Amino acid sequence: MQVSSDSLGSYLRAEREQRGISLQEISAVTKIQVKFLDALEEDAYEQLPPTPFVIGFLRAYAQCLSLAPDDIVMAYHQRHRVSDTVERPHPPRTPQMRQTTRLGTVGVGVGVVVLGLLAVLALRGLRASDEVRRAASTPVVTHEQAAATGTTVLIPAPEVSPTSLADLRVPPAAPVPASPAIPQAVAPPSETPAPLPRPLPQTTFPVPQVPVTAQETTVEAALPPLVLQADAVEDTWLRVIIDDHQRYALLLKAGQNIRWQAEERFVLTVGNARGTRLQLNEQTVSLPSTGSNVVRDFVLTREVLN
Repeated sequence: MQVSSDSLGSYLRAEREQRGISLQEISAVTKIQVKFLDALEEDAYEQLPPTPFVIGFLRAYAQCLSLAPDDIVMAYHQRHRVSDTVERPHPPRTPQMRQTTRLGTVGVGVGVVVLGLLAVLALRGLRASDEVRRAASTPVVTHEQAAATGTTVLIPAPEVSPTSLADLRVPPAAPVPASPAIPQAVAPPSETPAPLPRPLPQTTFPVPQVPVTAQETTVEAALPPLVLQADAVEDTWLRVIIDDHQRYALLLKAGQNIRWQAEERFVLTVGNARGTRLQLNEQTVSLPSTGSNVVRDFVLTREVLN
């Protein structure tokens, strides 16, 4: 492919308008903002991110229009050469500058050592003052002071050896003999049984006979859904409207396929009609031929099926 225009952006805009695709549709497929796509078509590269992002935008734009991405990127490099930045040599360092650098490094090292020593001394001083404060705040009470003031002095209990614990064990209690069961008194049976209730007279009521008539019910068979399958022989761009409320737009690469399901109809727009194959409920559907290879608003309903 040869880019026939001196402006790469003008060439891309002409290809897009020839296919009848808007910038919003390309943005929905490529996820690139419309302002960046408009900058590509205006050759306003100063409004775009760095060069690697521009190359990625051009590739996605070309794939969406079924153009050759490598040719578009090559045309971009031919028209917009990126000049390599040359590093400026650093001025030579004099002996006086080297000596000043060494003195500065030594001074920084000495300062770090002095700060470390001061921190250690301060930490030790804080610990010593903390211990003195704890010792001063803990009162010492003798036995005489406790007896005079009535204060209870807690004395730790002596350790008890395992043998002394065994001597202190309480022997198990002697078993208590079970008491004999006491027979319970049973009331003697009554000599005269209670009279039984008289049975009620049985009354029968006639059950009305309701004639049953067979009613014919007709159940309409539910229609199966419409299933549309698109197979990409070449890279193609698709837009579909399902039952007038669901909308999808995508780029289908060669060898890929996709399926949609509808109740009544599909409205399909194909960017590469010669590179797309359609099947509706597993029946092949032919796309109408156009001069621009773009089919717009192609309606698919049950009437298409044989």
